[in-house]
Amino acid sequence: MFRTRLTRPTGWVFEAMIFALALAAYQASRAVVIGDAGDALANTGRIVEAERAAGVFWEPAIQAWAAGVDGLIPALNRFYLFAHLPVTAVFFVWAYRRRRHAYRVLRDGFLAANAFALAVFVAVPVAPPRLAGLDGLDDTLRTVSGVDLHGGALSGLFNPYAAVPSMHFGYALLIGTGVAVLARHRMAGMLATAYPAVVFLTIVATANHFVFDAVAGGLVMALGVGGAALVHSGALRRRPAGARAWTRAAMGGAAATAGAAVAQGAGNQPRATANRWRSASTFSARRATTKRSAIASSRRTGIGSRGAVPCGTAASRYQRAPS
Repeated sequence: MFRTRLTRPTGWVFEAMIFALALAAYQASRAVVIGDAGDALANTGRIVEAERAAGVFWEPAIQAWAAGVDGLIPALNRFYLFAHLPVTAVFFVWAYRRRRHAYRVLRDGFLAANAFALAVFVAVPVAPPRLAGLDGLDDTLRTVSGVDLHGGALSGLFNPYAAVPSMHFGYALLIGTGVAVLARHRMAGMLATAYPAVVFLTIVATANHFVFDAVAGGLVMALGVGGAALVHSGALRRRPAGARAWTRAAMGGAAATAGAAVAQGAGNQPRATANRWRSASTFSARRATTKRSAIASSRRTGIGSRGAVPCGTAASRYQRAPS
């Protein structure tokens, strides 16, 4: 019960405070706990060797292709710097307001994935491609856009050796998958699936992450959300029957909305029709039970269905009849 209360959605102000504190702790930890540069470069070399052995060392080719498209690298640099956190915030606001039944799993999975990623950053420092001095890979933020992430005021805001896992891609995978699954409009879901692909292109073409980093970020996010789903499903099974029924009713909000849409199309009142949509099966069952009870009462009193009267009235007439 205590764990369920901790993870239950509350007011939007409290939810915003949770995300703000989590982000502050995440960024502060990344800035304070910085791994050894020698260890980070050695781990980067192991990733390059593994990718070459697997035939997926695509980073130089992807950056070369992007550099050949006029204006693409500057656009990707801006996207990398300015889209990551705002898009994530918009997604969670949408989930909180429009898909409350799924919000808890998304929020708790997101927080768990970030906690796990932070532990990996501390235990296994990895330098990004832009710091590895690899042929064919340049720091496009610095050489093209003039943004130096390793000097000036920006240098104290992040850990330069926190490349694995790539939470840029982890966030993007959560957003793309979440919108694709929860969106009611098919076109919105299809467009959402393009977001992780754009983020993948961005982080690789700008030499901020390897392909391996993106795969690791996706796995970490999947583990976080999957674990949160298991926790919440277990809490749901342990609740009383009434609580489980309330939760199922909340998760059936999509069906109620569909009923309201049908009502609007037919020219009826949407709220009343949505209520009938939700309770149609219960109403039919109760009506059938009432009808069966009336027939049984009529048979016991010997009165046909056409002349049926209440059981109490029939009994009093039989008592007054002469013997």
